[in-house]
Amino acid sequence: MHCCWAPVSRSRKRRYAGNGGCNLYIGGYTAGELGLQLNQPTVSLRQCDQPEGVDAQEATYLTSLASVASYQQLDDVLILFDEDGAPLLVFSMVE
Repeated sequence: MHCCWAPVSRSRKRRYAGNGGCNLYIGGYTAGELGLQLNQPTVSLRQCDQPEGVDAQEATYLTSLASVASYQQLDDVLILFDEDGAPLLVFSMVE
């Protein structure tokens, strides 16, 4: 799956954005000692049927974003965890 996570941390607005495989999304987040909370993103409304299953895959991905409770950054890798500490999503920097 080609998608990206782009926290716009240089901005004071604390936004994240990316591509879920078909649609673009952008949302706000709060981060602190108690964890990470991603606000419900605004998602574009493209209808994608190729490759087969991309819509379902994107829905699963966006649902995972809503379940994020904490994070860990190790060098160029960002790991997002659920409230039980289970890894949900892993992102690596691509140059």
